[in-house]
Amino acid sequence: MTRTREVRRYRIVDGKMDEFIDAFQRLVVPVRRKIGFEVEAAWCNRESGVFTWISAIDGSIEDYEALDRTYKKARAEYRQKVDEDTTHLHAEYPVTYFVDEEVQLPPDVDVEL
Repeated sequence: MTRTREVRRYRIVDGKMDEFIDAFQRLVVPVRRKIGFEVEAAWCNRESGVFTWISAIDGSIEDYEALDRTYKKARAEYRQKVDEDTTHLHAEYPVTYFVDEEVQLPPDVDVEL
């Protein structure tokens, strides 16, 4: 079976890393898991202000993107219910997909979540 991973990197607003990590753990991870994603890893580098995380599924990139659309709808509904959003805390880097490849932690990891 093919395994597709998505790596996302965010530049976090200065002084907001702890707030972002808290929101990520409360608002992103539970909804991702409920939809069917595995959150394989998450880490930050406080010095550079970069937060990186990897989510994955057993399936193709097309399967991943279809599940991601389902996730985005569920996330919007959940955030509306709890009246909370995280978009003011970061700017997103480009997304990278890896199919059937292991992703290694970089040497500049400050905090692994």
